[in-house]
Amino acid sequence: MTTLEELQARKETLKNRLMDSAAEFVELVVSDVPAFMTREVRKVFVSALDFSESLNDEALKALKAKIRTRGAEVGAELVARLADESLWLHAEVPSGELRTLETNAAVWDVLQTIARATTALMLEEGFPTPEEGFGIVYKTPTWFIDGKYAPALIEKVWSSLVTMRHVDEELEATRRQQRQDALQERWDKG
Repeated sequence: MTTLEELQARKETLKNRLMDSAAEFVELVVSDVPAFMTREVRKVFVSALDFSESLNDEALKALKAKIRTRGAEVGAELVARLADESLWLHAEVPSGELRTLETNAAVWDVLQTIARATTALMLEEGFPTPEEGFGIVYKTPTWFIDGKYAPALIEKVWSSLVTMRHVDEELEATRRQQRQDALQERWDKG
């Protein structure tokens, strides 16, 4: 039988592995933020004909610089907010797809900071809002960025969490057994 100490050490190792994978994922997302914001603003720029044609080259250059600056700010905010272990450790493990974080509501909401910041930037710059809104949603990249693949990192996060839950069950069973053994011993003495 595995001891409590061994199980707790195993759980700590799994937690560290999970948080390492989460940190790698966050690093990947942070490097994607400026590119995502640029893609989304470009789509709106190209479709908002009258507004976009009214911008001179200097204004366009300033807009692109603002996107880079805002992207860096959003990236720093993501790093700070996603460093909170509870966002990752207390998530409900999805029963299906393990290559997305959409089912982790807490992390998903933080990731949507990227979409909200992109929308806010376009409103600040005076882009006309379509009737249906800008409809920007940040989706995890499904391509390699700097040699890292987000779906694989997400899968590692979920895998570590699933294994941690199994270890938690083992810990609980071991604690229960120890309590029962102590009560049995007490009964047998008296």
